[in-house]
Amino acid sequence: MFLALGMGPAFQTIPTQTVKLDLIPTGFTAIRGNYIPSEIFLTESQPSDATRLPSGLTNSQFGTIYIQDGKSDGENQRFQFVIGNTNGTQHLWMDSNQDGNFLNDPAATWTAMPYVGADHKTKFMGHIGNAKVDIKFNGTSTPCSIGMYEFDPTDTSRPGLKNMALAYPDFGFQGSAKFGSNTYPIYFQDSSLSAPPQTPPKNPMVMKWMLVDRNKDHKNLGMPGTAYQFQQPVNINGSTYQWTGLDYANGAAILKPSIVQVAEIPMPPVLNVGSPAIAFTATTTDGKTVNFPGDYKGKIVLLDFWATWCGPCLGELPFSTAAYAKYHDKGYDVLGVSLDQKDQGPQLASFTQSKNMPWPEIYEGKFWDVSLVKTYGVQGIPFVLLVDGTTGKILATESDLRGDKLDPTIVAALSKLQASK
Repeated sequence: MFLALGMGPAFQTIPTQTVKLDLIPTGFTAIRGNYIPSEIFLTESQPSDATRLPSGLTNSQFGTIYIQDGKSDGENQRFQFVIGNTNGTQHLWMDSNQDGNFLNDPAATWTAMPYVGADHKTKFMGHIGNAKVDIKFNGTSTPCSIGMYEFDPTDTSRPGLKNMALAYPDFGFQGSAKFGSNTYPIYFQDSSLSAPPQTPPKNPMVMKWMLVDRNKDHKNLGMPGTAYQFQQPVNINGSTYQWTGLDYANGAAILKPSIVQVAEIPMPPVLNVGSPAIAFTATTTDGKTVNFPGDYKGKIVLLDFWATWCGPCLGELPFSTAAYAKYHDKGYDVLGVSLDQKDQGPQLASFTQSKNMPWPEIYEGKFWDVSLVKTYGVQGIPFVLLVDGTTGKILATESDLRGDKLDPTIVAALSKLQASK
């Protein structure tokens, strides 16, 4: 609960900060560690100001992205794009410089993205890519990256996305600010891409973020304790500020002292390779107690946060079940943490049996409120860590444990395990 305080002397000693910013034109998603997509409507109607289009274009759909200049009452920058076929291949073109000509802009990427539907059988073909938009910031116009993707329009499990593209900004802004006696790298991002501007995101406040790099490693900043919403009071080192605006024209953000005092949010856990995994005791679905990672001494174990409703998690199952069958007798194990919802225990048991998942599962039926989700600071699933059961240290993280990277990572870890015996 927030506690409102008066304008006393302690409040007045915290100065307003004008944070001068540098533009990060691409790669901001990697710094943040996640993204928030916006739905962009697609139409077959060609805009009247689209003056030049690719020759031989067929099956075309047009969309428009609006990006604010950072002020709530500011001007929208408008970017049109088209998705269509030429020579039998689907492409994406973005009118980056807003002149109506789709042929004089930086080339966009648009790559086929095969995936399996919600029935775990039907194969579909989506697309994923990246385009540039010219962002006016601090008196200069700079090409900045927008990530985009779409699902197969014949995928009936996603009827609401049939005529939609999903887009997110891969650009942001960096500066530095002082909290208490320490100065930190600080980042800003406005994810509220919208189409059209008269129908903005349902909750635009959650699309505007300030990211404080409290451990100064420049990565995974979209976590609790580092990511703060627009106008949300932020307490770090006893100084409580609010981010009140992002000014594109002058390349600056304003931090004002807050009259609302809040508790400081703890830093998220450090879960890098070589760091110790967080130990815990839990009960699995078969009623047994598991002590992690102590019960896995002499083995390596994959800690897997997932759910039966999670499409990307299910896409990993062919790799994880094959690896378990191949390496379990050699010292490899898996411990699942299910984010399935209340009263889904029987369905979870049926699912794991049908999918040949013999390893133990921890299930609380609390969706995202699972205790271990909070302990490990999980922000998205699948979330996986490979841990040495003897030392308790993390051997590999998600980037080396997804898809066809899982098998060689296990082989390398088992080889080191055997060499240490």
